[in-house]
Amino acid sequence: MPKKERTAKQLANDERLRNKAKAIELEPLKETERPATPDMSAMQKQMDEIMETNALLKAALLNGTKGDGTATPAVDKKGQLTGQFEKYVTDPDQYPSPVARVSEEPRLKPLAFDYNYKLEYEYTTRQYETKQGVNTVEPEFTVTLWKNMLDDDGKVTKRYRARRMVFHEDPGAALVIARDNNVQIDATDERSFLNEMRYLRVRDWLFDIFWPKPAQDRSNQKEEVIGNQLVTVVTVNSEEESDLSGQLSKTDKFRTS
Repeated sequence: MPKKERTAKQLANDERLRNKAKAIELEPLKETERPATPDMSAMQKQMDEIMETNALLKAALLNGTKGDGTATPAVDKKGQLTGQFEKYVTDPDQYPSPVARVSEEPRLKPLAFDYNYKLEYEYTTRQYETKQGVNTVEPEFTVTLWKNMLDDDGKVTKRYRARRMVFHEDPGAALVIARDNNVQIDATDERSFLNEMRYLRVRDWLFDIFWPKPAQDRSNQKEEVIGNQLVTVVTVNSEEESDLSGQLSKTDKFRTS
């Protein structure tokens, strides 16, 4: 039986299929894409920013829930703080001046302190911008000691600035001051406790001006690594007292290497 001839439409379809097969055979194979090598410095920077954001957010939320008037800042969709927030309460009424109380310290009376000196206290706020562009506000305290200049009649004619101290609200520093002064920490009344530590800070600063602490002999001290920590070591002779508390200053601390 003679073979039936294919129609023009069938021949055209055969040609189309052959061309499609050739195109598939000639198409170059794509290389498997390799993952890009991670940029460790960029990743570290991102982690630092996340940690800073979390720290600022935590502080803001804590301040905002204490009922002390501190406003919680806005947070964008990425969880980052925006705008401005108060790191601590900035109401000046919350930070009483220690001047009157310090001036009445019995230890200052032999100096006729009120007659020969003038102590000034100034409360301001300091603003700075974090790496993430958050405008942060925190309290700043300036204490200035002025020395009176008297004429022959004992009247004040001039004053000159003898010393000045600038510090900020710092609960961590307050704990150190409490420890150094053997003050019981009252966690139930945080504001009164911080006010008292600020007063002690100013008082001790003033006392150190008039009665400087003698320089300590540290010739028998050196630093060594013990138990993976860099620590201050004091060499004790058999004739010396075994209690080292008198040989180490309050500022000596253990430091990690």
